[in-house]
Amino acid sequence: MKTFVNKKTEITQIDDKEKKTNLGYADLAAIALNTAPQGGWTPDDMRKRIKVMSKLEKQKLGAKIKLEDAEFNTLFDNKDVRWKFMHKDVVSFDDYLIELSKEE
Repeated sequence: MKTFVNKKTEITQIDDKEKKTNLGYADLAAIALNTAPQGGWTPDDMRKRIKVMSKLEKQKLGAKIKLEDAEFNTLFDNKDVRWKFMHKDVVSFDDYLIELSKEE
């Protein structure tokens, strides 16, 4: 089991009411999990990703989320997406997942 912390980033999004919101690591994970793999998804891929996303969605910044090893592996295996922007917090998120993968 891994404890995934929804750390705050400096990356912001503007919602439909023009309110800026800081994104967290759970938001970055959702982007990674929602990015289609080359060749598309199988229903099993979808099932695994949806299970992880359901644990991460709507979590407050700083929240600690328990992920089973298989759930974390799903996230880790899908972290290498192509981002449409460059930001130091994307690199920090990747480093965080690598470090978390080394914990026992």
